[in-house]
Amino acid sequence: MNEISKALFAGMVAVMMMATGVVVCETAPESDATANGTVMVNYYDGSSWDSVSYSAYNVYQAVNKYDVAKSNVSFTFASTQWVTSGNPTNDYGLITAVDGSSSFSVYVYNNSTQTWLTTTYGLGWYRPFADYAATATLPDGTTTAGASNVAIVKGSTVPSMTSLTTIDLTEIEETDDFRYSFFIRDLTSMVTLSDSVSVTIQTPMGYGPGSLNNVNLHNPGLTIYGYGSDAYLALKNALGSSNVIGQNTIWELHTVYEEDGVTVKYTYYTYYSWMDTVLGVGTDSASGVDPLLGREWTTYWYWASYTASGSYLSYTLGYYSGLSDSYNSETAFKYIYEVSTQFSS
Repeated sequence: MNEISKALFAGMVAVMMMATGVVVCETAPESDATANGTVMVNYYDGSSWDSVSYSAYNVYQAVNKYDVAKSNVSFTFASTQWVTSGNPTNDYGLITAVDGSSSFSVYVYNNSTQTWLTTTYGLGWYRPFADYAATATLPDGTTTAGASNVAIVKGSTVPSMTSLTTIDLTEIEETDDFRYSFFIRDLTSMVTLSDSVSVTIQTPMGYGPGSLNNVNLHNPGLTIYGYGSDAYLALKNALGSSNVIGQNTIWELHTVYEEDGVTVKYTYYTYYSWMDTVLGVGTDSASGVDPLLGREWTTYWYWASYTASGSYLSYTLGYYSGLSDSYNSETAFKYIYEVSTQFSS
């Protein structure tokens, strides 16, 4: 999906959601999940290190727990809310002051390269999971957004970090804690598989191998299962990474120009797990004029995400997880390829 169609489609989906009377909630009901990742928080007060590990879904949550537990340090965050006005907050968990001072630095540990890297990003977008670290990147498109270790240095002098103990990223296991279900169906018969896709299904004997093919994809659909630290990564696991192509950067800023290519028309963001194609098919459209009504029309074909009960998701799949303290707690979804026609007023 190109940049202009991303913006147009995002607006079209918003209109559809309002037209169908869907109530958009910022958070889903909490689940009973208790599993989480683990983050090691290291703090240098100007003379010595203090290190404590915490159970947390993201690095900001762990740092905030350290802040609450300690009486000798106070962190100021740009935003403690992951979402503002319906969109993810880029500065979620960004430290702006340490003990009221702007003299500090923040580092996250890259487990792959075994190096500490300075960061100026919101810590809420770093997560301590192996699958997220292998997939999600910072807006530069190359640096991983996965981290299970953070170091905060008070003052302008940066001490040696070689003595710090680092912990591993949380691995994803095929257990209830990381399992997600997706009822997947094509209502348009436009998704054609060249080969059947090996998937995990539920049988009377438990979870086992199954097959997604052109018959059950079109009618009646099939419930498949995947494992991950969020629903986007679980869908990748369920269908195979080559069959689920989405935006892996935590956010991208797009600039759309007028036709002269010089004057900026508008800018907009897309966020982690914005989908491009699933099973080789993404958003498509066709336009024309109705000869009887004399009105312009545009027909869209697209993948739509729903809760298991049939409500539109408020956010893309990457913001849902069954793990404790996740942004939205949800593990069962419907993923439908459907069609809608919009007429001009």
